[in-house]
Amino acid sequence: MDIEGDDQLDLDVEAYSRNYEGRNLVLRLLHIAENSVGPMFTDDLELEALRLAYDLIRNDGIVCDMRLFTVIAEKIQGRLGEGYLLDEKWRLTKNNNFVKQDSILRNDLESATDELEKDRLALRQYWLHYHCGQMAIVFRPYPRQVQTIDAYMATLLVALETRNFGELPHRSVEQIAYCNVKRAYGFKIDCFKSLSNLLESKYQVTAEGFVQLWKEVDNYNYREVISSEDIVLFGLVCAMATFSKSTLQNAVDTIVNPIGQVASHLENVIKPFGPCDYLIDVIKKLLAGHFTDCMTLLEKQRPRLLLDFYLRDHVDNLLSMMRDVIIVDYLKSFSAISLDNFTLGFQGGRLRVDSGGMVITESQVKRLMLEGKIKGRIEGQVFCPQMQ
Repeated sequence: MDIEGDDQLDLDVEAYSRNYEGRNLVLRLLHIAENSVGPMFTDDLELEALRLAYDLIRNDGIVCDMRLFTVIAEKIQGRLGEGYLLDEKWRLTKNNNFVKQDSILRNDLESATDELEKDRLALRQYWLHYHCGQMAIVFRPYPRQVQTIDAYMATLLVALETRNFGELPHRSVEQIAYCNVKRAYGFKIDCFKSLSNLLESKYQVTAEGFVQLWKEVDNYNYREVISSEDIVLFGLVCAMATFSKSTLQNAVDTIVNPIGQVASHLENVIKPFGPCDYLIDVIKKLLAGHFTDCMTLLEKQRPRLLLDFYLRDHVDNLLSMMRDVIIVDYLKSFSAISLDNFTLGFQGGRLRVDSGGMVITESQVKRLMLEGKIKGRIEGQVFCPQMQ
């Protein structure tokens, strides 16, 4: 099937990259490059993402992961000219610099006697290894546990990349108290909690966490991990899959009719024709009962959602959950469903939901009964769970 130009996804990668920084940005750009090949994407999207990722490692001076650099250069395959080849001499120099810096820090750390100096050196070593892709050291035990909040923040970044949340060191009372005073740190930790819930497929608490953060996107940021637009986007997507109709309406009202300082920033976060703006339109269709339009718009948005570094593995599951929400909402108009009788309404095992053509199948109704999302009877067996 040919895809018309107007239906192709055209992402401004350079504008997108301004929302992030450091290693996370490189990983995001590489993810876009690896997942933007096909008829739904413009021809230059892959190369633009690779170019920006290459430049960031080559010129930034902070991100020095030579494994990532090699992957990026090999994917470019010389298509961007001589300035974007795999420079073996430069790569070897960077690797040698890492070994030298790490050796100096190890020696200084072993000889240090002042506890604050040990913390400072350990933190420098954390960041060096993180930006060079050597993650194991951040979880390595020291004779004295590093107590600084910045060291703890470093472990959060590694936990997100390795999906190793169980190994996170327990926060000390001092760290918790510090985060309560310095809300900028607390905001980042709350972002981390919600994002880790997403990565563990805990979608309802993910939605609740991100929705709570909407009111603070004007005051704080976590560009090392997530953008303000992501906070709104992830909250909306997970809310559509898990919230009740009234709770979802309240969440949308927070965006559509924001109060105070939240208003000015959300106008910038939710750009016209961007993913958040698009999803608000989808939710309005859902709340109005225009189910076919809702699912059509969601499917059209699917390629953009798949380009997100954290959301990709959850898109299909969330879309399936959204479809279940629509079916359950439609079937709530019946006080109870006897599938023995309800089958008469199916034509070829399918039931039309609205004039747009969306249908639900007999097997879907059975599954939702068995999952306890609707109540009814299957072949004489009664299912009367709490309606969700």
